[in-house]
Amino acid sequence: MSAPGLTVTCDSVDIEVFTDQAVTIGLFVNELVTNAFKYAFADEQGNVTVRISFTDEQHLHLVVSDEGRGLPSNFDPMSQNSLGVRLIASLSRQLGGEPKWENANPGTRFMLDIVPASNHRILSRLY
Repeated sequence: MSAPGLTVTCDSVDIEVFTDQAVTIGLFVNELVTNAFKYAFADEQGNVTVRISFTDEQHLHLVVSDEGRGLPSNFDPMSQNSLGVRLIASLSRQLGGEPKWENANPGTRFMLDIVPASNHRILSRLY
């Protein structure tokens, strides 16, 4: 996606996960970043940050945040009928987590805790 004036900053730990999980995380992050580009920035300039860090030895903490206009005051992801929100909820469940949205003042912050699936089979690196 080309978006002049919009940037994505990534900050990630070095982690190995199954390829299937890496693909799901990639689709997930793509949907969140695309939504931020489409809805967060009225003046078409801004930054989206993607962070993956460890919460403890067993979990990854994914955060996608922007510095845009924030969530509508009546935003309730459980009552949303948009394809994007349903896709994010579905991918969250595939990753074993519960999606959380919050106003970041300014902007929106999305968070998801993930149990990384890994062992000595086919692995992909996320970083």
